[in-house]
Amino acid sequence: MDSIQRRSAIELERKNSLIKAAALKTNDRLKSLKKLYAKSSDYIHLTHAQRTKLLRELADEIGSWKDARLFAEAVDKTTMSPGADLFDLAHGRIVGIRHYVGAKSCPCEVCAAHRGMAAATE
Repeated sequence: MDSIQRRSAIELERKNSLIKAAALKTNDRLKSLKKLYAKSSDYIHLTHAQRTKLLRELADEIGSWKDARLFAEAVDKTTMSPGADLFDLAHGRIVGIRHYVGAKSCPCEVCAAHRGMAAATE
């Protein structure tokens, strides 16, 4: 199956899935499916192997950067309390990681300043 055929087949499956979700009157499921499909529509023409290869190449490229660190954390937004500010939560966790890593291994002046700030707040 080529990429055009794959895209058509997946779009058909997605339409059927949305129709089924709408028929079962599961508005939350329908809304989440629409959101998921919108986010992933640019990649549905790729096979699993092609998507994996793309991610590995991207990770290798970022991994080759000498002046960058990559942190990640997964948050299940469905368990968050209503009105929770996810940006503030994520920012606080990144700053906490930065303080921890900076205090352990980074000799740059910025981290030295952060170590001083962290000590002042403790």
